[in-house]
Amino acid sequence: MSLAFSMHELLSDRGPVQATVEHFADAFPASISADLATVVRTMPDGNVAPSSKRWSYVLDGQVLRVPVRQYFPEPAAEIVRRYTPSQLAVASALYCSHHDGFVRQRAFRILVTTRAPWVPALTLRLLGEYVVPIHSDVLHHAKSGDLAQAMFATFASENEALLETTIQRIISYLDAYGWAWTRADRDLSVVSARDALVELGLWRPSVARGLMKRAERWPSL
Repeated sequence: MSLAFSMHELLSDRGPVQATVEHFADAFPASISADLATVVRTMPDGNVAPSSKRWSYVLDGQVLRVPVRQYFPEPAAEIVRRYTPSQLAVASALYCSHHDGFVRQRAFRILVTTRAPWVPALTLRLLGEYVVPIHSDVLHHAKSGDLAQAMFATFASENEALLETTIQRIISYLDAYGWAWTRADRDLSVVSARDALVELGLWRPSVARGLMKRAERWPSL
């Protein structure tokens, strides 16, 4: 008997699960609880509850805890069009943690337009995941100025641990996979995640060199 199951098979064997405010209340400041409640009511039922495992960051002195993954389908386009700007900022943040990388990419492209205070946190989190097209999107928006360096600098001052974890993950993927790419291919490789942090003023060469197993093969780190 084969023990190989697709994600679709695993998820379709469960549910339905309804999204609740309790699933995400710790992921946002209390001041936007009404917007969160509105967005959650529009989320279609899923088959699996959000991950109980959380990652955390600090925003204006408050520790926020975000589910590592959530599995609820995206709301219909006509519903999204009725969101207020603040509700759109909440919804796009929620779907930056979706289990499907394509959904995360779509959510990030919307999130960038919102200028919400949690944009830096979600951006760093996505740079620490190996979804190269999202890295390239972050790099594009960093170069265009859509991602403000000042906002990221303020965020990093409260979240050095998260920034260092992001650098660790970028180095880990670069060390494992990146050497096959040439500098001409940099926007197609994990190097684009490093370049995005450089554009945002957050790359820490001393941290990177300390982590790199083969730093002598990439001295410009």
